[in-house]
Amino acid sequence: MENKPHPFGHKVYILLICVSTIAMLFFAFPREKNFRYEYQEGKPWRHETLYAPFSFAIAKNKQELKEEERIAMKGYQPYFTLNDSVSDKNIRYLKEDIRGLIGFNSVEESWFVAVLDSVYRRGVLEQVIVNNGLLDSISDVSILRDRVVQPQPVGRLYSLKDAFQHISQKWKQYDRPGKRSSLLVSSLNPSKYIETNLFYEKEVSKKAKIELLASISHTRGMVQEGERIVAQGDLITPQIYNILESMQSSIKEVGGMNVNNMLVSLGMLLFITILVTLLILYIYDFYPEISENIKQVLYLFVLVVIAVVSARLISQVPDLNLYLFPVSIFAILAYSFLGRRIAIFTNTILVVMIGYFAPNGYEYLFLQFIAGTAAVMSLRTLKKRGHWVLTSLVVFMTFLVGYIAISLIQDGNISAVNWSMIKWFFLHALLVNLAQPLAYVSEKAFGFMSDFTLLELSNINQQPLLRKLSNEAPGTFQHSNQVANLSERAAMEIEADANLARAGALYHDIGKMIHPTFYTENQVGGVNPHDRLSPEESAKIIIGHVTGGMELAKKHNLPKPIADFITSHHGTGVTGYFYVMSKNNADDGVLIDKSKFSYPGPNPVTKEQAVVMFSDAIEAASRSLTDKSEENLKKLIDQIFDSKIEMGQLDHAPITFAQITALKRCYLDQLVNVYHSRIAYPKEKKKS
Repeated sequence: MENKPHPFGHKVYILLICVSTIAMLFFAFPREKNFRYEYQEGKPWRHETLYAPFSFAIAKNKQELKEEERIAMKGYQPYFTLNDSVSDKNIRYLKEDIRGLIGFNSVEESWFVAVLDSVYRRGVLEQVIVNNGLLDSISDVSILRDRVVQPQPVGRLYSLKDAFQHISQKWKQYDRPGKRSSLLVSSLNPSKYIETNLFYEKEVSKKAKIELLASISHTRGMVQEGERIVAQGDLITPQIYNILESMQSSIKEVGGMNVNNMLVSLGMLLFITILVTLLILYIYDFYPEISENIKQVLYLFVLVVIAVVSARLISQVPDLNLYLFPVSIFAILAYSFLGRRIAIFTNTILVVMIGYFAPNGYEYLFLQFIAGTAAVMSLRTLKKRGHWVLTSLVVFMTFLVGYIAISLIQDGNISAVNWSMIKWFFLHALLVNLAQPLAYVSEKAFGFMSDFTLLELSNINQQPLLRKLSNEAPGTFQHSNQVANLSERAAMEIEADANLARAGALYHDIGKMIHPTFYTENQVGGVNPHDRLSPEESAKIIIGHVTGGMELAKKHNLPKPIADFITSHHGTGVTGYFYVMSKNNADDGVLIDKSKFSYPGPNPVTKEQAVVMFSDAIEAASRSLTDKSEENLKKLIDQIFDSKIEMGQLDHAPITFAQITALKRCYLDQLVNVYHSRIAYPKEKKKS
C-alpha cells in the first residue's frame, strides 16, 4: 500500500520524456527577444520612462500602408500576350469564304477583313478573365507583341461577346449597289472568325505587382538611440503607440543592441525547464499512480508539445488570431484520461507557455486559463456525447464575459469593447467539439478509455453481455449492480475513477454465466449442486468463473482495463468455504494443497481494482448477516479489510491508510442505508 520508490529504469524513461519535451518546446519557441512591456493605446504608460536603447525606423501603421498600396495599385498594369497567329488564321478563313461567294470583288473583301483585323489588333480577351473580374478595377494593361510592350486602355479590349456584336454591327452597315449586301452579310457568320488572341501572363503580372508593392516604403522617420519615447504616466497616443510597436518589431527582428542571443536562448531554456519540471513534480507528489504509468506520462507531455507547437504555428499566420487555437481541447483530453486536477494544472502550464509569445500576454493567459478551467469543470456533469454542445457554450460564455471584464477594466467604457473578437471566441468554442474524435484517437493510440466509453460500457440496454448476464444469471446480475453502486460511491470518496470502478464492477462476475446455478445468488428451491461434489471439485468450478470470465471478455472484445477487474477482484485469495471444508474432511496429518483453492490473481494494482475487491466481498458477506445492525456491519467491514491487508492483497495497490479509513466509513454509510429498518404497517381492523 505504500508508495514504493520507482525502479531506476522507470526514472530513466521519465527523464527521457521530460528532456525530449524540453528540447522540442525549445525549438518551437520564437528565437527573437521578447518585448518586456505591456501597453495599450489611449492608456497611461505604467512603466518607467522609456528611452530608445538603439536607433530604429518608425514603421507605418496598417492603415497608412493600405492606403499607399491602394494608390500604388492604380499604376498596376497586368500583362497580356497578343497572339498574331490567331488573327492570321481567322482572316485567312474569312477571305476563303468571301472568295467562294459569286459577284464580290477584292475591294469588298478588304472592307470585311479590315473590320475583323481591327478587332484582333485591339485584342480579344479570354472569357475566364472577363468572368472573374480581373480587370474591373484596372484602367490599362500591358500588351506583349513581338517582344514589345505597349499600354492599352482596358476599354479598348473586346470580350468574345463584344467582338461578335461589334463585327456583326459593322458588317450589317455595309451598303452595296444592287441591294446585295444583305446576301453577303447573311452568308458570313462572325462567330466563325472570332477567337481569343489576348492571353493573360499570370507569372509576369504577379512579378510586376510584387515589384510595385515592394517599391512602397514601410517606414517613415527614425528614432535615435537615447531619444525619449514615452515618460511614466504619459498617455499613449496613436503616434507613441506606433513607435512602441516599431521598437518591439525591431527587437524581435534584430534583437537590439547589447543583446547576447546566447543568453536569451539560455533564459528561454530555463523558462521551459521550470514549467516542465513543475508539471512532472506535481504528478509525482499528488498522483504517484500516474507517475508509475509511463504511457500516461508520455501522453500528457505529447499533449503539451502538440499544443505549444500548434499554437506557435498559428501565431505566425498573419490573418489568424491566436484565440482561434483551442487550448481548452488539451485540458479536456487531459481530463478524459488523467483526471480533473491534472487537467487544470496542465492547462495552466500551457497558457503560461503560449502566453510567452502571444500578443497581449496577460489578457491571453487570463482568458485561456478561465476558459480551459470552465471546460474541465463543465465535464463533471457530462453524461452523453451530445452534451459537448453545453461545454462549447460554457467555453464561449466564459471567453465573452472574461473579455468584457478585461475591456471594462482597461477602458472603462462599454463602447470601447472590440466586439469583433467574438468571432474568434465563437470559432474557438466550435473547435472544442474536436475533443470528441481526438479522445477516440487517443484511446486507440494509447490504450486508454474515456469517460464516454466507460458510460457506454455501463449502459445495460446497449451492452449484449450485460443483458445476457441478467437473463442467464439474474442473481449475479443483481449482485454486480449492487457492487457497482458501492464501488462508484467508494471510488468518489478516495478520488479514484468512479466511472471505471462502476464499469469494472458490472463485468467482474460475467464468468458465472458458465455455471450459474453453482453460485448461491442464482440458486432457487434450496437445491445446491455442490452437495454432490467434493470440496476440490467445487473450488475448481468457483475459481473457474475468473478464467471463464476472461474468455468471455476476450470473445466480446472488452477493453483490457475492464477485463483486469475479472482477474483482480479476488486477487490471489482463497475460496475459504471449500478450503475449510476440505481441511475438516481430511484425516489427521494430511496436508491440503492450498493452491487448489486459490484464485490465480493477480492482486489489485489500481485504486479502482482495490475498491471493487472490497465492494464485492462486503456486498456478498453482508447478505449472509442475520443481524444487519450498524454495529455488526461495522465489524464485518473491519474484518474484510483486515483480512485483505493481512493476506497482502493490497501490497501493489496505490492506496493509503487514510483512504482505507475513508472507504470503511463510506461502505458503512451505504450499507446502513440499504439495510435500514422499515416501518411495519398496521393491519386495518374490521369493524363489526
